Amino acid sequence: MPRAPRTKVRVTTPQHLVGYAPYGVGVECALVYFERGPDVYGWWIGARDAEWHSTYFKLEEFFTTRQTRFLASEGMDLYGGWKRLYSARETGLDKPEPVADEAAHELERIQVCSSPNGCSSRTTPPPMQSARPTKNSTFRLPT
Repeated sequence: MPRAPRTKVRVTTPQHLVGYAPYGVGVECALVYFERGPDVYGWWIGARDAEWHSTYFKLEEFFTTRQTRFLASEGMDLYGGWKRLYSARETGLDKPEPVADEAAHELERIQVCSSPNGCSSRTTPPPMQSARPTKNSTFRLPT
């Protein structure tokens, strides 16, 4: 399959959602996403019991009449590619699908800018750390 032509880098205004419901089974999560053509890319973090879990995701062909593919990274491993296909019965992919460079950089930017330290329009996010989170990384609530 030929590669798509390279386009100018676009800075995107991300959309966000924060969910909290202390009753019933409870919900506590945050979602930041942006649209790129027919696709939606984003970062999700949510609590399960006393642990925080997060992942990057792509909703491929979301704004078309084609079937949407729900792809996700393994935890915070953005540069390891899409390893999960949640729109299929068997969610593990045999071979990771690479994340497009432009989308990966934008996902990293919105995730950093959504953190408690944030970033302003006059600053750029810090460079990616050389140490990556492990496959089973989790975030814990402060005590």
